[in-house]
Amino acid sequence: MPHPDESLTSAAIRAVVEFLGVEESEVRALDMISPVTVYAPLGPRIIIQLIPLYATAPLPAAPLKDADIEDNVTPYDWYTLPNALKNLDNRSAAALQSLSLNVEP
Repeated sequence: MPHPDESLTSAAIRAVVEFLGVEESEVRALDMISPVTVYAPLGPRIIIQLIPLYATAPLPAAPLKDADIEDNVTPYDWYTLPNALKNLDNRSAAALQSLSLNVEP
């Protein structure tokens, strides 16, 4: 949740920094891409806004296929889009696909 007088983007960056333990300089806002809302009405009603952010640190040096391996030691994992989609429910996958259409490969 954003603090009073804090934008959604600033709150998203703060959350990434606090939860993942990265430096604020390692995350950049993608201001020209709008957030995407995920609404999950079944079970507990959940509304989540996905805020697009860019990781400024390069992908680890390991082969790209190794980026799709979940690391249980740290909450910061790299995924290719196809494998990220496999790990999400349908609504979350659709939201991620929608965001990905706005980012040039």
